[in-house]
Amino acid sequence: MWYVIQTLAGQEEIVRQMVEKYLPIDSYEECRVLYYVRKKRYQGRWHEERERLLPGYLFLIADSPWPAWEALKKVTKFSRLLRNYVENEIYPISHEEEEFLKKLTGDGDEAEISYGMIDGDEVRIVSGGLMGMEAVIRKVDRHKRVAFIEMQIFGETKLVEVGLEIVEKR
Repeated sequence: MWYVIQTLAGQEEIVRQMVEKYLPIDSYEECRVLYYVRKKRYQGRWHEERERLLPGYLFLIADSPWPAWEALKKVTKFSRLLRNYVENEIYPISHEEEEFLKKLTGDGDEAEISYGMIDGDEVRIVSGGLMGMEAVIRKVDRHKRVAFIEMQIFGETKLVEVGLEIVEKR
C-alpha cells in the first residue's frame, strides 16, 4: 500500500532520509519522492533536469502506516501522514491512483521526458512516461517543454507538470 507523507515543499529528501533513519527496516518497503525530467535551456545548451512531481509529498510503501506515524514524531521537520482525523485512520492512496503513478513513473521514482507530436488539435505521444496517457493532457507549453496533466490524487483533482518535448507539428 502507498501512504502519503506531507511535508514542506523542498524538504522531501530530508524527510525521506529521516524516515529511513528512524523507521525500522522491516516496517516498510520503500520511501519515494517522485520526480519528472524536463529540459531547460541555459548557457546556450539544453540540459535535462529533475523536478519534483508533487512538491511537498512523499510516498511510503508499507503494509502498515503506524510505525511510520510513530517515527514521524521524531522528525524535526514538519511532516505528517495524510489521514482522516474524524475516524482516526490513515488511508493509503486508492488503487487507481497508485496504478496511475506507477504507469507514469515506470514503477520507479522518476517520470522520464516524453516525446510527442501535435496533429491538428490532438497530441500524440510517441515515447516516454506519458505514452498511452494522451487523454489526461490538459495543456502543452511548447516553449517550456512541459505538459500539464490532470490526475486524481489525495481525493482531489490536481494539475501536475511533466516533461514533454514536441518533435513535430502537422
